[in-house]
Amino acid sequence: MEKQLQELVDVMNSSHIEFNLKKIEDAFYFAKTKHEGQLRMSGEPYFNHVFETAKILAENKFTEDIIVSGLLHDTLEDTNTTGDEIKKMFGENVEYIVSGVTKLGKIKYRGKERYAENLRKMLTRAASNAGVLYIKFADRIHNLKTLEYHNNPEKIERIAKESLEIYSKMANRLNIGNMQAQLEDLSFKFLHPDEYKRVEKILQQEEAKNSKYVDGIIKKISKLLYENDIKDFNVSGRVKHIYSLYKKLQRKDFDMSQIYDIHAVRILVMDESDCYRVLGVIHKNYKPMPGRIKDYIANPKPNGYQSIHTTIFCDKNKITEVQIRTYKMHDMNEYGVSSHASYKEKGLSLDWLKDLNSLHKTSGNNDDFLESLKLDLFQNRIFVLTPNGDAIDLPDGATPVDFAYCVHNSVGNRCYQAKINGKIATLDYHLKNGDVVEIITKKNDDPQKNWLMFVKTSSARAAIKKWFKLKNLL
Repeated sequence: MEKQLQELVDVMNSSHIEFNLKKIEDAFYFAKTKHEGQLRMSGEPYFNHVFETAKILAENKFTEDIIVSGLLHDTLEDTNTTGDEIKKMFGENVEYIVSGVTKLGKIKYRGKERYAENLRKMLTRAASNAGVLYIKFADRIHNLKTLEYHNNPEKIERIAKESLEIYSKMANRLNIGNMQAQLEDLSFKFLHPDEYKRVEKILQQEEAKNSKYVDGIIKKISKLLYENDIKDFNVSGRVKHIYSLYKKLQRKDFDMSQIYDIHAVRILVMDESDCYRVLGVIHKNYKPMPGRIKDYIANPKPNGYQSIHTTIFCDKNKITEVQIRTYKMHDMNEYGVSSHASYKEKGLSLDWLKDLNSLHKTSGNNDDFLESLKLDLFQNRIFVLTPNGDAIDLPDGATPVDFAYCVHNSVGNRCYQAKINGKIATLDYHLKNGDVVEIITKKNDDPQKNWLMFVKTSSARAAIKKWFKLKNLL
């Protein structure tokens, strides 16, 4: 077997992906033949790019059809291949994905305003088949890895900015942590090289200073789990990726004493009940830091992220974050709901992408659609809780009115008062991660026009405007 093909097959096997070897071979040689003689700016064969794209998809545990589409994703645009040819050889699903990626390939990022129509096409197409986005993520990751071969500084900035401002945020909403981290770090390196080097140096210094300490904690925790009869566990270290650390350092005014999770200990176990048993063992042997225990298993983040985080005092009062989750949760957090292990399970859905269909229909024009995306995608996200413990996903800066309309339009329209963590709060209060929100309604209360001045979500803004239009008051 050819070396590159063998490499791809090995990655698919190590990722435990079910696949038909002949289909992978056919796609590999089809793409290689079609791209014969084509070169990249680096001077290497163009086929290397589609191969690396497919390999990135395999490393992230995507399905056979998505990996095949990765191999073929540039054949419609850059060769004499037709859609019918792909459909006949590899099936309708592969043809749809490759066709979608081809249409998106013509999109050029010129800032968010001029990008509106292209975003609309991309996201609404992805809503019916998320494979289009997954190919774009992998394609972009490899392009970023080879971006230094471009000799146009404006193009370099455009590609890096688009990757950081749009693609990484989509990956976050789809809970594909591994791809999100790569998109962020690679883009950050080109957009802010000095800051990148500064944070990279901090990471290297911390690793040199703490690697032996972390190894020691891993051994001690492993011994504790074994002694407490925890079965089939895995304890490892996790280093915060560069862009994530940069954002946190910005929030903490670059005060390293306030950063506890540059190195974290990650514990994987077989089932959910073991997660809580492990938490008990950890807290019995190490003092937890008050206010630093976060249970994202009982209250998952809106993108599906699940884990328990606790911060403990270890040897010589060193502070260490410990993350506890099941193997399945870890796969979901790193590779998203369309990783091969979870893709076929009932009940898992890409709700955020599905919501784009309704957003597409309700937005009258590109400006409306872009405004909705700026509210719902481009901002940082928080999640707050209902009194029953259900998580509600909102943009940073959202208010109780946004929360009320997210629950139901009728709740928003009759919103009278809000309780945040059991205390009365104003309706323009900026909600924070983990707040418990209770909305008090009055039967005959109506929306207020001044709400439009502070609501942050497109759904709340649209519902308020709709109510006033129906009453002929707007």
